[in-house]
Amino acid sequence: LVLLLRNLPALNTLEPVNIAVTKEVNSKTWSEQTEAVDIKLKANKKDELISYLESDPDDSRVFGYSLAVSHDYLAVGDPGANRVVIYNRQADGNWLRSYEIYPPKRLFGKSRGYGFGYDLALKDNVLMIHAYDYKNLPDFSSKNKFPEEVYLVSLDTSQLKSLQKIKLSRAELYFGGMKFLGDQPALLVKTKGLFGKFTTDILLLDSSGKKIIEDIRITDPDYDNLRKEEVKIDSSNKSLAIILRNRPLEEKAPLLITNTGKIEEIILDKEDINAPQTPKNYIFSIRSEAIKLSEDLIIITVSQRWEVYKTMFWKNSDSPSLIDYVDDASSQVDVRGDLVLLSFSSYQRVKGKAQNDHILIQINEDKAITKSLINWSCVIKDFTFKDVDDDDQYKDAYRGIPAAIVGLIDSDSLILSNHGTVVRVPLKNLSNLIEIKHPKCKE
Repeated sequence: LVLLLRNLPALNTLEPVNIAVTKEVNSKTWSEQTEAVDIKLKANKKDELISYLESDPDDSRVFGYSLAVSHDYLAVGDPGANRVVIYNRQADGNWLRSYEIYPPKRLFGKSRGYGFGYDLALKDNVLMIHAYDYKNLPDFSSKNKFPEEVYLVSLDTSQLKSLQKIKLSRAELYFGGMKFLGDQPALLVKTKGLFGKFTTDILLLDSSGKKIIEDIRITDPDYDNLRKEEVKIDSSNKSLAIILRNRPLEEKAPLLITNTGKIEEIILDKEDINAPQTPKNYIFSIRSEAIKLSEDLIIITVSQRWEVYKTMFWKNSDSPSLIDYVDDASSQVDVRGDLVLLSFSSYQRVKGKAQNDHILIQINEDKAITKSLINWSCVIKDFTFKDVDDDDQYKDAYRGIPAAIVGLIDSDSLILSNHGTVVRVPLKNLSNLIEIKHPKCKE
């Protein structure tokens, strides 16, 4: 791999815009025997420990489609209502709904009326917001139509009146990766060169999002001309990981990019990669699907032969070693310390591909231990599933956004969302089995 650095001019930004303020204050390892986990139901105190975040009549059915949390703030994306809702942490640990952020006027994100808040990334008080036209296929050949926009805003009360659009040149198109590398915003973009050929770049921006500090080009030809869903990224404080979907993990190693711009492969032991193999499926390679990174863990979702999915946990070191794996692959993973939260999509639940909505796992030195199985009181079938084929759960995303089941691990609780409802579940004295009542579920 060759690292090319280019000094690029500062990015243009739009004039500050107002942000609407609506309120001021108001055991066993899984791989050994999953079904043998002790699921003695402890007293759930009739949901007294589960607090429901304040909602609003204008919240859409996909309120909570994206979540991001820091020490002081919780950002809740609502792309159906074209906004992001900000909550402030209170002394008792609960969250107070404070204000909404809307896209600037005179921009695509405002005129189309949806898509703002599709994805979020939050570092301390700096929030990145992804606006995505999920009802139309991306048109990278157009000179004027950009289906995606990225905004950056400081959530400090003194700076709540400015929302900056990160404006890329026409040669560089946002591609679907938006993370913080340390304190620096990082974007995965496609750069269109001569003869229409695309390359893949990581842009590291300054904390204001106004200037490109570094352009890291991935020269591996396998990363050229990829579709949006074929590459996944994640980051920790010191590095950013990139993985290609549906590629044999043994042949195409994930990449690790440090905050100094160095690119290296994450070398995984062949025997570790093949650990989930069974005699029945041994002829089918282990293929990567997604990656999650923390200071201590590398978590990779893999597939093997059609619908055989697993989540694998490696120790994050110079020579990563496999700790354990579980026999499920969720649509969304979050990690904090030694805790991992798997959240499963409504599609997986409706189609019978997942038995729980969320699973909290603790990673020890040599095993993954199930701590809690968390389910909402019913499985809600989203109307956009009517056109989804078993073999292609992504194609319907452009005709209507399915409401997501999402989960985050906060410092002292879990933040969970499902079809327009967001709750806080304290980690202290967490039950082995939890049921969360959903307002859309019949008694």
